[in-house]
Amino acid sequence: MIKANTEYGLEGAFKADLYDAHGNLVDSTNYFSNFITYSGLIYPLTYHFAECFRFLTLGSSSASNSVLTTGIGTPISLKVVDAFENINYENQSLSYLGPTYYSLENCGSSVSKDGPAFFRAWKIPSGENTVAGETTTIREFMVSPSSGSDISGNVAFSRVVKEIAIKSGNSAILTYRLKLKILATGINYLSGFDISKADLEDGSLVTDWSGTTGIYRQVYNGLSAVDKNGNTFIPKYGDIMEPASRNQKDFVAYFSPDYSQFATNIKTGRQLSFSDSYKADGLFNVAFGYDYGEVSVNDDPIKYEFKKDSISSFPEDNIFYDKNIRLDGEIIPNYNNFTGELVSVNFEKISKDYSKLALATPGVIGFDPNLIDRRNKASTSAGVFTEKFDPRTGPEFLQKDRKKTLIRQILFAPNRSYGTNTRYGSFVYGFKNGSDIYPAIDCIFFNKSGQLLMPHFREFTGFHNFEPGSGIGTGRATLSPAINNFFNYNILVNSTGHITGFV
Repeated sequence: MIKANTEYGLEGAFKADLYDAHGNLVDSTNYFSNFITYSGLIYPLTYHFAECFRFLTLGSSSASNSVLTTGIGTPISLKVVDAFENINYENQSLSYLGPTYYSLENCGSSVSKDGPAFFRAWKIPSGENTVAGETTTIREFMVSPSSGSDISGNVAFSRVVKEIAIKSGNSAILTYRLKLKILATGINYLSGFDISKADLEDGSLVTDWSGTTGIYRQVYNGLSAVDKNGNTFIPKYGDIMEPASRNQKDFVAYFSPDYSQFATNIKTGRQLSFSDSYKADGLFNVAFGYDYGEVSVNDDPIKYEFKKDSISSFPEDNIFYDKNIRLDGEIIPNYNNFTGELVSVNFEKISKDYSKLALATPGVIGFDPNLIDRRNKASTSAGVFTEKFDPRTGPEFLQKDRKKTLIRQILFAPNRSYGTNTRYGSFVYGFKNGSDIYPAIDCIFFNKSGQLLMPHFREFTGFHNFEPGSGIGTGRATLSPAINNFFNYNILVNSTGHITGFV
C-alpha cells in the first residue's frame, strides 16, 4: 500500500463594491476573511466545493462566530426603488439570494500554483436600474449550499461579521471567493510501501517494495469549477479529488514501468535532465495561470442545474494537458503465441553466468520485437473505493474540529505479467474521459539503483537446454542495472531439452 497525503485548506473571503445610480464605482473594500463553520467543514462530503456557496444571506446581527455558529440572526429587508423613475418596488428580503441575484459575467474560477479560487457575485438589489431606497447597514454575511426550504444545505457554510452600509440611491455587488489551498502541490516524498497485507507467495519480490522510496506530486487540482455566470460545472479533466464526486467509475490508477517521462517537469513532457525533475513547484501548468473567466456552460443560471455525474467539454483545447502519461505508444506482444527464435544456451560454455535464461526488461531501450521477455506497459487498477466517512472528532479519530479526512482506496488485482520481468517505475492516479486518462497524482519510484525496476519470478518457454534428459537445470532471473534479491530457481527440462516448468 502506498499512501499519499493531499490536503485542501478552505480559505474564504467576502468583498463589497458600491455603485451609484449610473453604475459608477463609489466605494470598495478589500477581501475580508470569513469563518468556515463546523457545518461548512462537513458540506464537501455531499456538495462539490464550488456548490457550497450558491446562496448569500445578509443579516443585522453582530454576534461573533463560534464552533456552534450555524447561520445568521435576522435577515435584512431592503427597500428598493427605481434609480431614474419615481417608482417604489416591493421590498427585497436579503435571505438566501440565489441565481436571480447573480451578477452575470462577474463570477468564475482561476487557478494559481497553490490551488484554484472560485468566485460568485451577487447584485444587491436585483433588477435593472434598481437601487436602495434608504441607507441600509449589513452587519453579517453568510453563504450556504441551498436555500431555506432545503434542509440538506440551508445552514452556514461560511459566515463573517462585517459592517457595510449601502447608501440610499446606491447598489452593491457582493463577492464571495473560496480558495482551495492545496497544501501539497510541490514535490513530496514517500518512504516505502506497507506490505503488511500483501501476498507473500513470491517472498523477496514483495519485500523489495518495502524499501522503495519515491516522489509524488499533484499535477491537477481535480475539482469542479464556476463559470462566468455562477454555474458550477465539472471540467473535462474530471472531479477526481472532490469528496462528493459520483464519478468514481471513471477514476483510474495504474503502475507503469516507464520512468522516462516526468509530469513533475514544470513544463510537462519528457524530463530535460534528471535534476530538473526536482525543480518544479506548484500545480502542473495545465492548471496554474488558467482563467475560466470566459467560460459559460449556461447563460441563464436560474434555469441551470448542476449534475454531479455530468462532465463538460470545458476547457477548450487551448491549453496543453499531457494525458495518458506512461500508458500509450507501446506495442504489446502476444505472450502466449510467441513465434520468434528460441534462445539456446550451452551450460558448459556460460559457466555460472545465467543471464540469458530470462531477458531483463528493456526499460528505456524501448520495444524490441526480437526479445521474448519484456515489460508490460501498465497494470491498471481494478477499482477505487471511498471508505465510509467517520464524523467523530477527538484524538483517537482522524477527524479534528477544523480538519476532516476522507480516504480513497485503490485495489489492484494480482498481476503475473505473462512472460515479462515487469519494471514498475511510476504510478498515476487519474480521470478517464472517453479514451483519455488525465493524471491528477503522479508518482515516480526509486530504489538504491535510482529507479524501481522490479523483477518478477515467472514461467517462460523460449529456452532450449543442450543437455537433454538431465531433468533439472539451474537458472536465475537477471536485471540490468542490477539490484539486490535476485530470484534463484530450478527449472524442469524434458527429454528434448525444452523447459516444462519450475521446481
